[in-house]
Amino acid sequence: MDAYKTTLINLTHKDPDLHGFKWVLKILTREMFAFSLDIIKIEKDLVVGTDSHRIHIFYPDGLYPSGTYKVLVKTRTKIILERVYGINYPNWHFVFIKKGTFETIEIGRVDSTGYTKIVRAMNEEQTLNFNYFIDLDSEMLKVSIPDTSKEGVFFENFDATKKALIMPMRT
Repeated sequence: MDAYKTTLINLTHKDPDLHGFKWVLKILTREMFAFSLDIIKIEKDLVVGTDSHRIHIFYPDGLYPSGTYKVLVKTRTKIILERVYGINYPNWHFVFIKKGTFETIEIGRVDSTGYTKIVRAMNEEQTLNFNYFIDLDSEMLKVSIPDTSKEGVFFENFDATKKALIMPMRT
């Protein structure tokens, strides 16, 4: 049983990483059939969450034990995560790679004006889910748009502590 010892991560309003963790947790699903997407992954210096349509990555200031974690508590001021074993986390590395040619633009804000600027720069066969876009952190103003409909749209804040990928929808 020692191999499966309980590891808890307890973040409170005093923790500088709380906002970043909350942002990653925004995209988790609560659907019964998608248990593997109700978890996050901590790898060395980053925290990643995915719902299979998008990926959020956060580079925290603190050091946390690597592993796969289930959310036990998520409130405005507190997050408690428990390490889980025997779960194969989706291979987000395979998707979070820029292949091909991208146009990088800067948007002024994460709002309808920024959304319009992105969609106009995209391939006319695709669009972006507006709700996924609005879930981005307000600082994610650097956008890389692919020249093909097979790649996702990459987002990054200017200090590179948060990154995201949203897969486009066909029009």
